Amino acid sequence: IVYVYELRDKGQYGFLLPSEQIILTAGEETLDSIIAITLKEAKTLKNMSMNLTP
Repeated sequence: IVYVYELRDKGQYGFLLPSEQIILTAGEETLDSIIAITLKEAKTLKNMSMNLTP
């Protein structure tokens, strides 16, 4: 599984964010996505392990 992160683009700056927005983007949006991915994968793994038990 591969995940790719790109900076958000609202058309004003392209993918070049002003420096005052970089920490906000990296801190909030990336962390939120990592948490969501982790929870989803944990649920998937739990379901897979339940199918393996006799």
